Amino acid sequence: MGVPESSQLPQTYTLFTPASATSPKICRDFVRSALETLGLGHLAESAALPLKTPVGGGCFS
Repeated sequence: MGVPESSQLPQTYTLFTPASATSPKICRDFVRSALETLGLGHLAESAALPLKTPVGGGCFS
């Protein structure tokens, strides 16, 4: 049993953005970069697109 090797541990990414008009783009770029880093770049566009409404709506509602 023991402690798993670092390659077996899940990746964790955290992003804090200001409540500004640029936050949705910052979040989309962050998601794209994280997925590309993990070798999942083919999912980047599909994953980043839905962030526009929750992030933008959360900042200005």
